[in-house]
Amino acid sequence: MVAPLQIAWGTVLADIAHLLGEDTPTGREPAGSRTLAAYLQVNRSTLLRWQDGSEPRHSDGEVILLAWCRLTGKSAAFVPRERTVLSAAKMR
Repeated sequence: MVAPLQIAWGTVLADIAHLLGEDTPTGREPAGSRTLAAYLQVNRSTLLRWQDGSEPRHSDGEVILLAWCRLTGKSAAFVPRERTVLSAAKMR
């Protein structure tokens, strides 16, 4: 059985932070967690949990995807995805 592709939320959030960031003499500096949380209209603690690997609720995920699409100019069909590792340990 092939594991399904899941949205790579960490990558999506990193993309948004990069696009909201600022150019510096040494390169692009991604937006910080406060700026990113304000842009997505969520608590910073919620954003930090997502960045640590928690999956957002469906409604929050929709907001994140809309922001990613708006900032990248790409369709949601192109959102970064990753294969999830199926594990018997996760079934408990």
